[in-house]
Amino acid sequence: MELIYGVLEQGLIFGLVGMAIFLTLRVIDFPDMGVNGTFTLGAAVWYISLKMHCGPYVSSILAFFAGVLAGYITAALNLFFNIRSLLAGIIMMIAFYSVNIRLMGRPNIPLIDLPTVFYTQDPTIKIAILACIVFGCFILLSVFFLSEIGLAVRVSGHNYMLGETYGISRAFTVCLVMSLSNGMVALSGALLAQMQGFIDVNMGNNILIIGLISVIIGEKIFSSRKVYVMIFMSIVGALIYKTAVIFALFSSDLGLQSSDIYIITAVMMISMMAKTSKT
Repeated sequence: MELIYGVLEQGLIFGLVGMAIFLTLRVIDFPDMGVNGTFTLGAAVWYISLKMHCGPYVSSILAFFAGVLAGYITAALNLFFNIRSLLAGIIMMIAFYSVNIRLMGRPNIPLIDLPTVFYTQDPTIKIAILACIVFGCFILLSVFFLSEIGLAVRVSGHNYMLGETYGISRAFTVCLVMSLSNGMVALSGALLAQMQGFIDVNMGNNILIIGLISVIIGEKIFSSRKVYVMIFMSIVGALIYKTAVIFALFSSDLGLQSSDIYIITAVMMISMMAKTSKT
């Protein structure tokens, strides 16, 4: 039962990351490496805000807006300084390593006896709270992208010139999507820190890869043109990915160790991408 709780906790938290990467990958085709730094930024801002007596809920909201700001800066580097999208993300990832260290004061911070949004130790209630947050974000995203302005943003993301006929500029589209994406990643970082009880400056490593494989797995299971289905399948992809990784690592017959998580991820990505290239 403890294993199932672990899968649900990790899968739902990284479901937020999957939805965020879906936005940058499928809406505007922006390879945002900066999310690796934004993930830790969310946890660091949550901790600093909590120390300033903002409370765990307000601190989580502030973590989200810190991610929004980070996403906007990454978009601005690309749009206004003519830095390529991949390079802009890498620059932000490097910069936020130092920013996060400054905010945290040290590489690792235990969160013992600090109040969190998970006000109980009951794993069922904690998962229920987490599910409400994740599916609340899913509903808000779905409603937005089904609205008139959301449709215009999607059109602009695929064809900027066509998007301008809807009154949506390329700069608006990229800034909005990048801000939303990084805000969700920062929120997921804050939630993970509260769930696991500590913050580590390297906790955001490979977040982009986790989000990417969540999107790919979700699309392979059920391909659809409906935006709310595609967003939902990113959550499902994250749950499946975490299930596969956890069960592989806890299978004594395979002789795997916790350090093998990266090669497991690599093999899963290769299998998915190879299947994609054949279709």
